[in-house]
Amino acid sequence: MGPRYLIHSLTTYWYLTIPFAILLAGLSATAVLMTFTPVYRANAVMKIASYAPYIAYTTPEPQMNPEDFTETQIELIRSSLVAEQVLEDSEIAELPGLKSIEKPIAWLTENIRVQQVGSSELYNVSLETSDPESSAIIVNAVLDTYFAVRAKDNEDQTARVLELLGQEKQARSAEIQNLREKMRQLGQDVVGMDPYTGMPQKNGGQAGAGPLERLRERLTAAEVDRKMLEMEITAIREAIAKEDLRIAEVDVEMAVGESQEVLDLRAMIAERKSMMHRVESTAAGGRNDPSYLRLESEVKGYEESLKRAVASSRPKITDQLKSLAELDRRDTLHELEARLETQLVLENLLGLRYKEMLGTAGESGNKMLELEFARAELEREERVFDLIAERSMALSTESRAPGRIVLLQPAEPTLHPVASFPLRNMAIAAFLSGCLPFGLALLWELSTKPISDVNQLTSNTAQTTVSEVAKLPVRTISLGSRQTKAMSIFEESIDSLRVGLLLGEKHNTVQTLAVTSAVHGEGKSSISSQLAVSIGRATGEPVLLVDGDLRAPDIHNIFQVSNNLGMTAVLEGRATLDEAVIRDWSDQIHLLPAGRLRVNPHQLMTRDSLNKIFDELRVQYRYIVIDTPPILSASEAILLARCADGSLLCTRRNVSREGQVKIAHDRLAKAGIKPLGTVLNGVPTRSYAKTYGSYDYARRFE
Repeated sequence: MGPRYLIHSLTTYWYLTIPFAILLAGLSATAVLMTFTPVYRANAVMKIASYAPYIAYTTPEPQMNPEDFTETQIELIRSSLVAEQVLEDSEIAELPGLKSIEKPIAWLTENIRVQQVGSSELYNVSLETSDPESSAIIVNAVLDTYFAVRAKDNEDQTARVLELLGQEKQARSAEIQNLREKMRQLGQDVVGMDPYTGMPQKNGGQAGAGPLERLRERLTAAEVDRKMLEMEITAIREAIAKEDLRIAEVDVEMAVGESQEVLDLRAMIAERKSMMHRVESTAAGGRNDPSYLRLESEVKGYEESLKRAVASSRPKITDQLKSLAELDRRDTLHELEARLETQLVLENLLGLRYKEMLGTAGESGNKMLELEFARAELEREERVFDLIAERSMALSTESRAPGRIVLLQPAEPTLHPVASFPLRNMAIAAFLSGCLPFGLALLWELSTKPISDVNQLTSNTAQTTVSEVAKLPVRTISLGSRQTKAMSIFEESIDSLRVGLLLGEKHNTVQTLAVTSAVHGEGKSSISSQLAVSIGRATGEPVLLVDGDLRAPDIHNIFQVSNNLGMTAVLEGRATLDEAVIRDWSDQIHLLPAGRLRVNPHQLMTRDSLNKIFDELRVQYRYIVIDTPPILSASEAILLARCADGSLLCTRRNVSREGQVKIAHDRLAKAGIKPLGTVLNGVPTRSYAKTYGSYDYARRFE
């Protein structure tokens, strides 16, 4: 689609499109104003820290990427899990801002907004409704539910880990007592005294001096890390097993609606209903037509199948959604389990190495060294106990640390709507409505493709253009100077057409000329009349103008003569040519009107009868101009055109269509009619003078 169609549609239909555009723009803006309901935005401010704050102990385990953590919290706030729990409160569900909504859960998840304030850690949580109180209450309820869901998960998991740590401390305490008793017995055997009283205690620096002591420290740290991972995994598994996973009903409905079976059934129902509508509007029986009743029965059957499909697929889809949600919840668990496997491998390797070193020392048979290793094993267990106690204290302490997510400012009702006057919406509605008439004009232009200039006529319809003819000015009682100049330009364009037709090397043998068009209203009668006048004035000889359009004759109206006798009377045998031809209008112009049609023109016009008439007329006249019927509307136009030496195809600016002109040209060519060219008439006088110039009329028109 080139810009030519757009420009042409604007310049051609501006007198229609502009008033309608103004009218539609005003109506749409008024409709927006009348239906405008102010909305009120409630806004709460919260802080999502990039990293978790702490009191005394930093978290040794790697945390989630800050961006991923923030995105997870935003999605949780906007999730159906939170929305469903919020709307379980009947007071909130009955608020003015929610009461009239058909699917409140889906609406809330779509309309609650969480937006970052610049590049800071602050986030605005907002909602717009028609009631300021409702907006604030809903936002605060959403945040309260979100914090409750998040706190419950964190508190339960922390409490369970602390419980498991306490159990592990008790088990380790008992193991330490056993090792101490074993060491006392070994000390009595070796030195005859309690090793805790008779032997010097090694300090931390001495314990860490040898390879065995360093290996023991590494093994101790690995064992503590492994225990902590096991406790976290146990706590998460128990939480998953204990908690009943809930899937929001709105998510189930959406998934059911997107299943292939349901989509196919809905498509078949829509197709049958569309067919029912066509049958109702076209069939004589309407809704009682057998086809309509059959389609109605099919629709009922498909609707029953749809209900069964929805009912049967709901449990399956619910289980699938639960499985997907379960997979999401187990991501953290799988990550911890992978870390546990790595930790077990490290601990096993360190344990094997430690046992090898202890075994080597035991083989020496040195009881004093064996006692020393027993002391080292006891110290390792005590170190494990101390680290577990330290982890327990750290976890207990940091559970009271400030939250990573903090509500800084709850939502409060506002008295000022987001927009007190819908100027923006009115402008958009007015603009779109105002564009509608121009869009329709452009669509009409693209669908009809009217011919607007010579270039379009020659390039898109493959026509050989003989000439352009200026628009015939409207006559008044007394012609002013402006109308006189316009008439002179029109006559000059007709003379130019006559010169191109009769003086060209290829057309110098033309005696009979058929002036035709594709459809009615393209100016062929005006062109044929003015062309006959121009030929008669230029040659000084009589020119016969034949009105061959028996169905809708117009020549007798143009020249104000009688239409009682004419072509029809000659074809019927009721009159001769001498009786039918009007010779007293002027010396140069003789007229053969169409006459009054009494029967179908196909019964009158035969090839032989027409050839007989025009053979007689050729003897009497040097030039004969035939005004034929439109080619596409009346097939007898081909018979008349075949009686001529050539045909001139008339087109009219902004009226003739590309497709119709091409079809008319093809029909003339298939009938073996010699084409003399195509004329484009109705060209504005100003455009004609600008293109071709004029000798006497070069002054610019105002």
